[in-house]
Amino acid sequence: MRMIILVLGGKCGAGLLVDRGFNFIYPPHVGIQIGRNVSFGPFTTLDCPEGGKVIIRDRVSFTRGVILAAAKYMEVGEDVLIGEYTSLRDSDHGIDNNDEIISKQKFNSAPVIVERNVWIGRGVAVLKGVRIGSGAVIGANAVVKTNIPPNAIAVGVPTRIIRTR
Repeated sequence: MRMIILVLGGKCGAGLLVDRGFNFIYPPHVGIQIGRNVSFGPFTTLDCPEGGKVIIRDRVSFTRGVILAAAKYMEVGEDVLIGEYTSLRDSDHGIDNNDEIISKQKFNSAPVIVERNVWIGRGVAVLKGVRIGSGAVIGANAVVKTNIPPNAIAVGVPTRIIRTR
């Protein structure tokens, strides 16, 4: 997998681990940058069309069934743990034009940035425009639609901060 990413123009450090069922929605391209010692668990999906950019720093672990969808820009910092069945998306469908079906409306996009040393629990949805600060912990099944400050522990739908590390 590392060689495929490199040959098709992306960047990929040593130590890439890719489990069965990993899926690129679009072929790898120059906008995909993966650091050293990154692991993609089974059935992880990377959805980044040409023109989009995904930067994954060193020592990041994506467990089973994680979806990374970056129409424009997503960055995941060093030493991040992402639990199974989590979704990080930098865009969503427009819904403002009632005369047009939702699936045909223009996507709205804003960067998603996960800083270093973050733990995102199982089943979390990280929505467009969110920055999760260094050292933060996001509890299982949370929906993150606003920025989370460094070292915060956030849970719930939508997330609320319950304490600081």
